Amino acid sequence: MAEGSGSWLEYIEYDNEVYWTVEDEKPVYLMPDDESLNPEFREFILPSDSSNRIDKKLIGEKKFEEAEKEKAIIEDL
Repeated sequence: MAEGSGSWLEYIEYDNEVYWTVEDEKPVYLMPDDESLNPEFREFILPSDSSNRIDKKLIGEKKFEEAEKEKAIIEDL
């Protein structure tokens, strides 16, 4: 069994080996609607991914009433 310690604010360590620090380079993730995302890879994004939520997109467009209706539909599923 491994022994681990750390903090999301500083580092993660297992058996005295540091695997991550807050200073590490962070990857850039592309969102499904990002035009720079290769269309071939869009199929790998799960339909359940929160970035696919219609209500989230409507909030971004400041269509709050429509977003509320879409949110209610999702919650009733």
